[in-house]
Amino acid sequence: MNTANASAPATDPAVRDYAGADAWSLTGVITRLRRVLRSSVRQEFPWESLPMAQVEVLQRLADEPGMGVSDLADRQRLATNTVSSLVQQMVTAGLLERTPVRVTAGP
Repeated sequence: MNTANASAPATDPAVRDYAGADAWSLTGVITRLRRVLRSSVRQEFPWESLPMAQVEVLQRLADEPGMGVSDLADRQRLATNTVSSLVQQMVTAGLLERTPVRVTAGP
């Protein structure tokens, strides 16, 4: 096999354009899928009135209970202040209980 030919498609503008079009098309499909999933969750579960971001936080905490806001933000790929606000809204609504994290110095 000629290695020069093996790398040629990656630099071919037609291949890059095709791959970019596929990625853009996939983004559209994912967006539509998320909308359908949101609609389905809201119709089938008692938490239907919750924003999807809160549903996702509840799902994550069900899988990994006791997470701190920073870890939750990392796992959800959201800004820490966004997750902190979500958690505070959920505490106010009685969906979560927030406990302080104690930081102590080592020996």
